[in-house]
Amino acid sequence: MNLDSLIPIILTILGSLLAGLSVTLFRAGTTPAPTPDHPRRTISASHLVLVMFAVIVVLFGGVTLVRYLPLIRQNPDSSYFIIWLFITMVFGMFVQVLTANYRSGRPMLEIGASQLVFPLLFSILVFYPIWAMATSGTRSFFAIHAAFLNGFFWESIVSSTKAPSPTA
Repeated sequence: MNLDSLIPIILTILGSLLAGLSVTLFRAGTTPAPTPDHPRRTISASHLVLVMFAVIVVLFGGVTLVRYLPLIRQNPDSSYFIIWLFITMVFGMFVQVLTANYRSGRPMLEIGASQLVFPLLFSILVFYPIWAMATSGTRSFFAIHAAFLNGFFWESIVSSTKAPSPTA
């Protein structure tokens, strides 16, 4: 199976998660009844852009899913394996958030939605090495372990990236 066709499916899942989380964040920031002290929050431009992007991803993912459905049906094991790797990586990202809370002395489950959404924005960059490894090698527990570790250490990987220095 050409696993390149699974990338749009993963993007669709990510877009759906972003759309759901952005709606949840928006609702959490609104008040049930507007008062002079607390006016009703309006949709910000950044929220609108995020929702529009999520809709585009979901639409494109749906079209791609329909286009490659015969290929996916021929190789369901590969599809399940890649999706499980993605879920394991996201779980690693969430565990990293819990660990950061624990290390800072805050309650572990005192988590803001932004702490969970921010790592998901980098998930495609973090997932690519796992996906490349899983498609080129044999399936083993190591791929699942690597997916969790890439998710857990996403912040160190992303923050340690530096711009190339100009050559003299």
